Amino acid sequence: MGISVLLPVVIILAVTIAIVFCFIGIIMNWWSIIPGKAESVFIYPDSYIKEESNSKIVHIHIKSNIKPQLFIKAVKVGVKTFYYDSMNVEKVEQGEAKKIEGRGIALTPGTIAWITVNIGNYNPPALAGTTVEVDIITEEGFIYKGTARIIG
Repeated sequence: MGISVLLPVVIILAVTIAIVFCFIGIIMNWWSIIPGKAESVFIYPDSYIKEESNSKIVHIHIKSNIKPQLFIKAVKVGVKTFYYDSMNVEKVEQGEAKKIEGRGIALTPGTIAWITVNIGNYNPPALAGTTVEVDIITEEGFIYKGTARIIG
């Protein structure tokens, strides 16, 4: 008779602890049920392509909040891909961006920077004044899309 009285109390206590654990997990975002700030890479629409001394340069204005760090291994302009050896950090507005030889450009979370890509005399499939699709390809293989305007 002693166990039959304790059994409902133990079950109620176990269910209460499980419910409290679930609420704490939701609040602490253990299971990502409540969406937080998504990690992303944003290519600003003021990015552009300009011819400079017989070579075209793509100027990409980028913001990254990828954690712990974003590595850009390549940039695709139109249909052609250019790898890290043709990329440089032009200017950093916020955060930290640096070129790491043999790996690409590293951007810390929250970085806003201008990256240049020397595309030589490759002619993107568009006319001056129009835009070309520019894709950022990360070391992990993710692709982030944006555009760059061709300046005469």
